Amino acid sequence: MALSVTFFPDTLTTNAIWFGCNLEERSIHGHRLSDSMIITSKLREFDGEVFHPMMLPAMFAEFERDRHVNLVRTSNTQFIQRMIDIESRNDVFYGIRQINRDTQQPTEKNYSPQSTSPLRTGSFFDGMKGRVGSFLSGKTLSTSSTFNSSVGSETLKSESTEEHEDEDDEETCAMLWIKISHLKNGMESWKTQLRKMLDHLQELEDTDFGMNRNIPTKVWRNRRDGLKECGKRIRERLNDLVDEYDEFIRECDHIMAGMSLATQLDLNHIGRKDARLNENISRSSLAVAETAQRDGSLMKSIAILGMIYLPATFVCYLAPGFATLPYSGSVNWDL
Repeated sequence: MALSVTFFPDTLTTNAIWFGCNLEERSIHGHRLSDSMIITSKLREFDGEVFHPMMLPAMFAEFERDRHVNLVRTSNTQFIQRMIDIESRNDVFYGIRQINRDTQQPTEKNYSPQSTSPLRTGSFFDGMKGRVGSFLSGKTLSTSSTFNSSVGSETLKSESTEEHEDEDDEETCAMLWIKISHLKNGMESWKTQLRKMLDHLQELEDTDFGMNRNIPTKVWRNRRDGLKECGKRIRERLNDLVDEYDEFIRECDHIMAGMSLATQLDLNHIGRKDARLNENISRSSLAVAETAQRDGSLMKSIAILGMIYLPATFVCYLAPGFATLPYSGSVNWDL
């Protein structure tokens, strides 16, 4: 909004142009009112000297006060919501991911080395046959690859999703900080204008509002006293507005100071996310090591099979040949 006012003290006439009035009617205390209707109703219902030159500027300050209050409250609400979102995001990260980790642990335990050890499951050869059959069927390889791919895909998916969320949050926090900073600077400048209005009120009273003294003294004095009384009420209201703007500015300082807390919370979230990622990498490395250990055990079992059955097979293969050789009681060593 903007206001241009010209006061003529001889006739107590004020010519004003009020820019930016919203002619759209809105509900105010159960009544449909527009800005122009509010201005005219206040002038009509005022019980003092409505011709005071600072009457319209004081009303203009009231409109600006309402607008600034809405902006401060909206910014404060957005800031609080941003902190709640950061905390909720941390809770989701450490809640849902914990459930996923708990569901993955039984899968890993089913394929642990102790569960496939031949010494604990039965006889040596029964366990060895089970290992060889599992190795030849490819179950171990498919299981380990499935586990590793599921962990990797979940990690990459969660990382990519959270990176996009972090970019949106970072942009939103930056825009919120810029908006609050501009709002604070604007209220500081407007508070300076309010102080200038107070100084101008005192200047008008010192100059008797520039009224002509040629009129009868009693009429002139009554008019001057009425304007001074109205000016006193306007001064009190402007002082109240200055105090309220001090509170609004402190609220903006509180919000901007809280940005450091929000930033620290976000950094803590990033650190926890990195720790969680390192944990997933460690679990994947552990799964790879366990798979390699199982493969080594299978190769050892295959080697044992070779050592036991191959010599026996060789002997069995040569046994019929030995059985068909002629036997004589004496051997002639003569050449």
